[in-house]
Amino acid sequence: MITADFSQTLLNFASTALVAFMTGGISYAAGRGMKNQEWHLALRREKIALRQRLYTDFLAETERLTLLSIEGKAKDATEFNLVVAKWAEIELVAAREVRVSGKKLLSQILDAHAIGAKPNGDLFSLKSAFIDCVREEIAALEALSPKPGIKFSWFLQGNG
Repeated sequence: MITADFSQTLLNFASTALVAFMTGGISYAAGRGMKNQEWHLALRREKIALRQRLYTDFLAETERLTLLSIEGKAKDATEFNLVVAKWAEIELVAAREVRVSGKKLLSQILDAHAIGAKPNGDLFSLKSAFIDCVREEIAALEALSPKPGIKFSWFLQGNG
């Protein structure tokens, strides 16, 4: 027969174990959620940084080709390899508005190297339009970044 002291001890042990198990589960869920949020934030930051670098490289190369067109036309088609490679990357990752304005800018640069082409004063507005589209895209990506703080809504919805 079980004595009262033993049943009290067993009840204390069971309740302590249950509380410890529940605390561990909550701690695991909160830690997992925070790590997941940190990981997504790091991916978003990396994506933004890569796009900034890509767009900067593209603009630098268009500037170089613009200066080259002022001095004289490109002597070899390989002069365009880098800008075309950057453009291919932009087509894969950029928003539609960035692609449209970038294509106009690239077309202007390529046209400037055509035989008999005269400098067109529209280059500055095309470059400005491209930069504005890029800034909007990056601002939109930054706005999607999760805000700091612990969010338990994913846990309450049964996603944990």
